[in-house]
Amino acid sequence: MAGDNPKQDMTRILAKYDIFVDEVNREAVDLAKRAGTEVLDRSNEIVPSVTGALKQSGRVFVGKGKTHVSANISYGGGVRVSPTKNAPSGIVDYAVYVHEDLEAHHPQGEAKFLEKGAAIASRKVKAIITEGLRKLTRKR
Repeated sequence: MAGDNPKQDMTRILAKYDIFVDEVNREAVDLAKRAGTEVLDRSNEIVPSVTGALKQSGRVFVGKGKTHVSANISYGGGVRVSPTKNAPSGIVDYAVYVHEDLEAHHPQGEAKFLEKGAAIASRKVKAIITEGLRKLTRKR
């Protein structure tokens, strides 16, 4: 009967707590990946694209520390893509310049594509995280 052995009760409580923390961590990683993918998808809609190499180089990386989970969205950064005239080696090393140059004219897309993509995705990202946390707490 519960309460007869406080040590056993505490062991059970801690075991349930560990299971819950594991569930939260798994869900947080999944939510970060889904939210990051949403930002990447919205950014890809406005990334300047002459050859497609810059768009191809977009990635979502999910990092997990002891007390946090994060999604990092990036373009370029040494990611190998199919060679193009702008990236004959298959390495996109110009993403920052394209993103930051407000004076450049792009036939397709625009500067600040990642920043703007994040702004466009913000409501959906909030909904992804909110619903994921609600789902998790409903299990309890």
